[in-house]
Amino acid sequence: MPAIAASPKVEAAIKTIRAVAADSNQLKTFCALLEMEKVGEGDWKNDPKIQAAIDGYVKRLGTAFQSAWEVVESINENSPDGQAIDAVLDELDDRCR
Repeated sequence: MPAIAASPKVEAAIKTIRAVAADSNQLKTFCALLEMEKVGEGDWKNDPKIQAAIDGYVKRLGTAFQSAWEVVESINENSPDGQAIDAVLDELDDRCR
């Protein structure tokens, strides 16, 4: 799959997310985060329990990851940046299986 061009802010977030996913100690937490997002697919931001669980996983992954995740959550998923993030998250989700 060809790389999708993304803004520098998104590229930095992607680099941080990839680094966390490459750490075997953090991969389990990262995979749990992705799984929790799937559980609340669509409306998870309005479900306090799911949001609290996601926030807990994000905090466990450290401050650099927290900053990167804020970028992820602020991006329109239909924009080029959103497509770049989705491509990376899909790729990393495959490592969780």
